[in-house]
Amino acid sequence: MRNLLLTAALAAIVLFTAANEGYLHTISVLFWLVLMAGVAMTACLGRVATTTRMLALILVVYLIETVKEANGIRDGLWIYHGRGGLFSFGVWSWVVGAVGVSTVAVRWFAPWIRGILGARYGAASPQIPAWVAPALVLLLFLLMAATLGPYRPGVGRLFWIFYLILAAVCLYAVRKMDFALFAALAVTSIFIGNVSEFVGGVQSGIWTFPHDRHWPPFFLVCCCWPLEIIAQYAIAAYFADEPLDLNKP
Repeated sequence: MRNLLLTAALAAIVLFTAANEGYLHTISVLFWLVLMAGVAMTACLGRVATTTRMLALILVVYLIETVKEANGIRDGLWIYHGRGGLFSFGVWSWVVGAVGVSTVAVRWFAPWIRGILGARYGAASPQIPAWVAPALVLLLFLLMAATLGPYRPGVGRLFWIFYLILAAVCLYAVRKMDFALFAALAVTSIFIGNVSEFVGGVQSGIWTFPHDRHWPPFFLVCCCWPLEIIAQYAIAAYFADEPLDLNKP
């Protein structure tokens, strides 16, 4: 019941910020569907997660994304078009998206990947080498840096500090989680990131990307999203003092 109330409160905050910042009339039908799916996924997560873990995840995502969005606006990576350029609705939408990623990744995608790896290698056979996940995290960071393109001139020192910290958290976290959980979080975040940024930015025009009119920039949805999601997921587990994998007691 507490997790259901927390889910309802999250949905109410999203609606309130959308109305308060003047975005209600610009939200497309597709974006409404994505938001409702995210709220539904939050309710699903509440069936297996403690209230402490749920609250930690929501607050950690909110704080990190507030810093990220404000810094991105300052650096000209995206522009919000609501009343006075306010962006709280974007942050809370990101919270819904991040919780949705965690739900899909942990409850369904990670077990599926474990099943594939188990069928391929067997319980007694060696699994994915421990260095693979950290190497992929470094690859995500380097790929982000290499694909900034026309956004690079506006990127300031805080951008690099922010993502270096997130990458460091990810490098530590992936050494504590199995490859299936890492892969599930990364792939799910890239997929949901593309969908969310498209329906919210390109289609609804709540925020826009100065140099990308038809699809959100690659560095954002394929590099920034997984780095942020994995770090937020791990930090929330730390503050809740619980295992990284929600399926483990």
